[in-house]
Amino acid sequence: MPRSFEGAVDAEALSEKINSVKTESITPRMFQYNMLVTAKKLQRHIVLPEGTDDRILTAASNLAKDKIVYLTVLGNPDSIKAKVTQLGLHWDDERIKIIDPENSEKYKEYSNTLYELRKSKGLELAAAEDLMLDVSYYGTMMVYKGEADGMVSGAVNTTAHTIKPALQFVKTRPGFNTVSSIFFMLLHDRVLVYGDCAIVPNPTAEQLAEIAMSSADSAKAFGITTPKVAMLSYSSGASGSGAEVEKVRTATAIVKEKGLICWWRGLYNTTRLWTRL
Repeated sequence: MPRSFEGAVDAEALSEKINSVKTESITPRMFQYNMLVTAKKLQRHIVLPEGTDDRILTAASNLAKDKIVYLTVLGNPDSIKAKVTQLGLHWDDERIKIIDPENSEKYKEYSNTLYELRKSKGLELAAAEDLMLDVSYYGTMMVYKGEADGMVSGAVNTTAHTIKPALQFVKTRPGFNTVSSIFFMLLHDRVLVYGDCAIVPNPTAEQLAEIAMSSADSAKAFGITTPKVAMLSYSSGASGSGAEVEKVRTATAIVKEKGLICWWRGLYNTTRLWTRL
C-alpha cells in the first residue's frame, strides 16, 4: 500500500498543501497565550480599584511576578500590605503602586475635572469631591486622564457601579452611540464572544447592529481575525414574524451593509437578544 501510494501521489506536493492550510479558528489555550504575549510586549498600566479583595491582590501579585503589566491598586496602603503579608504573596513595589484616593496628591485635580465635566448636569464641587472618594470614580478618572491604560473591576462592585463613571465622562468611541458589554467564553475547542449580556436589555435594531459590530471589533482586538456574527432571536430567518423578529432581521441587514459576515439563528424560550462571534 505505501508503495502504491507513493507511486500514484506526489507526497512532497501533498505535504506542502497540507502545511499551507490555515485555520481561522483559535483555541482557548492559544487565545490565552496570545493575550499574555501581547500584554507582556505592550507593558500597559492597569488600575485595580478593588484592593480589598483577596483575588485582586493575588492576581496583581502574579501579574507583577511574571512582568506582564504595571498596576495601581486602590485602597488603604496599610490594610492592603497587611493582607498581602497574610496571604503570603510576592509583592513587587516597582510594578505595583498602592493609592488611597482620599490621600492622593491627584484627589483635588480629579475632583475638579469631574466637576468641570459634569457641572452642566447639575453636579456641584462638593458632590464631585465625594464621588472621587469612590474607587470606581477614581480609577475611571485615571483612565480618562491617560494615567492608566485600563481598569479591571467587578470582583466586588456590581456592573452598574463599575460602568457608571465611564458612562458619565469617558463616553463611547467616535462613531458609536451604544455602550455594550461582552463575555469571552473559552469552551473546550473554541472561543466565543457573547454580547450584550449586562447593559442593554432591550436594544433597538440600530443598537443591536452596533453591539454586533463593536463585539466583532473586540474579538479582532483579541486575536480572532475573522469574527462571524450570529444574531439570535426566537425565530430563524424568515420562519417567524413579530416585532422582535423584525428587529433582528433589520439589525442583520445593517451589519451586512458594513461588510461583516453575519447569519441569523433561532433561540427559543428566551427574552434576551444575543450576538455570538
